[in-house]
Amino acid sequence: MVNATIARRVLSVQLALWGAFLVGAIASPLQAAGALASKYAAPSSAHVFVNAINCPEDNQAPAVYLGTTAYGKDYVLVNSTSKRNDRGLYSVSLVIPPGHYYIMLRTKHCDARFALTILKGQDRHLLAVLGHLFPMIETNYSLAGHLPLEGLALVLLNSAISKDVVARAVVDGQSYFFENLFPAKYVLRVLLPGTGLQADFPIDLTDKESAGKPLALQKHFAKDITYEELRAQLGTRSSIGTSPLGR
Repeated sequence: MVNATIARRVLSVQLALWGAFLVGAIASPLQAAGALASKYAAPSSAHVFVNAINCPEDNQAPAVYLGTTAYGKDYVLVNSTSKRNDRGLYSVSLVIPPGHYYIMLRTKHCDARFALTILKGQDRHLLAVLGHLFPMIETNYSLAGHLPLEGLALVLLNSAISKDVVARAVVDGQSYFFENLFPAKYVLRVLLPGTGLQADFPIDLTDKESAGKPLALQKHFAKDITYEELRAQLGTRSSIGTSPLGR
């Protein structure tokens, strides 16, 4: 009788411990998933909309992965929704918190990878063409910021006196984005299309922290342009995009 009572108590304790373990094992992933969902649903997060053109071999919606390096092993599958129109173009949407990423869209036969900067609360509208090979560079210095007006165009020059355009910005709403830059000193030129007016801002993307050390492969810079700054710099004419009738 005593042995039976002891056995029942031991079994009761074992069941209680096992139940606590199961609750913990289930709760931990749920808590992690909840934290991740909260992060992606935060007000600072941005909606990203991608028009994806598939390669001819595929007729399926692309899966979306995010990583922090071009060819690293840290790509993670993220939640996304896809809609296909009657022409076979997929519209992919997802929510991403602010940061600097490499995004990959992948189907059975093809993928597309590119650098992506997300600013706080700024939605992105992108185009991706899925193909077999897309070369990428590991040295990714990026520059992004908010603009005071829509309808502006931005270019990077390699010096204040040079008219050589190093890169053209992707302007999305009232924000601009440069990706895959090399560390150097540039001039950020803001153009008012149709007016011939410009505003120049010096930009230093050199990596001062890496003096005497290996050059950082990635570094990200932010430069917001206010209405007051833009207005103060206007007045000089630009030879970039100026029509003969405007001279």
